[in-house]
Amino acid sequence: MNSRQTIKVGNFKVEIYQWTNSGGHLYWRWDHVDSVSGQRRQIAAATPERLVGKIRKILDGATKPEDLPPTVRARLTLILARDPMLSSFAEFVSWKDSQDKSGSVTLWNSIDEFLALKEANRGLSERNIRSLRGDLGNLKDGFSEPTKLGAITVAQMEEWMGQHAGKSAKRRKNLRGAAVNLFRWARKRKYLPMEITAAEMLECPRTARQIPETFTSEEMGRLLAACPREYVPWLVLSGFHGLRYSELFPPYGSAKSPLMWSDIDRRRMLITVRPETAKLGERRLIPLHQHACRWFPEGAVGRVVPDRPTNKVLKHDGSINSTLGSLVGGWRPNALRNSFISYRAAQVGLAQTALEAGNSENEARRSYHDAKSREDAEEWFCLLGL
Repeated sequence: MNSRQTIKVGNFKVEIYQWTNSGGHLYWRWDHVDSVSGQRRQIAAATPERLVGKIRKILDGATKPEDLPPTVRARLTLILARDPMLSSFAEFVSWKDSQDKSGSVTLWNSIDEFLALKEANRGLSERNIRSLRGDLGNLKDGFSEPTKLGAITVAQMEEWMGQHAGKSAKRRKNLRGAAVNLFRWARKRKYLPMEITAAEMLECPRTARQIPETFTSEEMGRLLAACPREYVPWLVLSGFHGLRYSELFPPYGSAKSPLMWSDIDRRRMLITVRPETAKLGERRLIPLHQHACRWFPEGAVGRVVPDRPTNKVLKHDGSINSTLGSLVGGWRPNALRNSFISYRAAQVGLAQTALEAGNSENEARRSYHDAKSREDAEEWFCLLGL
């Protein structure tokens, strides 16, 4: 870890650091190189305050040590003119003080503390913290338990990333992102210096934009016909109204509230996604398709879909996802929502569709949109009226 503060003016450079003499006494030093002789010279003091005072006396002319050439004094004057409060030095002293207190912080301990903080402030979502927990657990596996956080080098981080060379670019990008989040948090906690971290220096894998997977109208017709009756609202609400899977089937242990039948207003033909249901915690309204209600049971109360997610194995028959996927060449995760955004955008435009889906227009275009024709969209939404 770099324990020196460097201040430059042109080609002139001085360094500030802590130094212990032969008698075991701790001093602060201001090092500089004599531009005439090329020799390194030091100004030392027992405390940072005394060092600053000694430097100021030299610069003010009150003290003129023989070993301080006029050229060096002139350049130190330039430094003081540029940074009269010696704020760079003050920042270094503050950081060095925090290092003295947190020098025992290891990578493992910092990950545990970071995850505990995220867990305490995760709000209603479980998915992100679960993903972060897995990615940082992977980072733990790459280093031994005693490894000091501040001692980790870029080369070591590159070696860790190299262990995942066979993974997809997206997976490696996610791993890097989790490490960057950890190191930036550690920097705010002053566990690391206020400079670019080893994780941030890692080259970011480039991912090619992939066209989101969708279902065709013919495939969706097969899914609707074969889906167990109690799970049909899932297909209707996700594929034709853009509800997220997590808004219907919140992850186990999540404080999220699933969509309830009381959220569907058949008289006003509106679906209200409550803040405690929505992924981003913001209420949104979705127009209810005119033929959607014919797929819903009459007088239903409680949650719209069963509490067992469709991707869980049911007895020995496999999950609903895998069973339905066998009818369309394999299940496509998130294809229901992708389909809604793609077909709906052909009807009303991407901006309105993004509002209904609970995304920004840019995010909808980047992650969910596979351009469809108006004819494709009409055929898709006509499925509800069949």
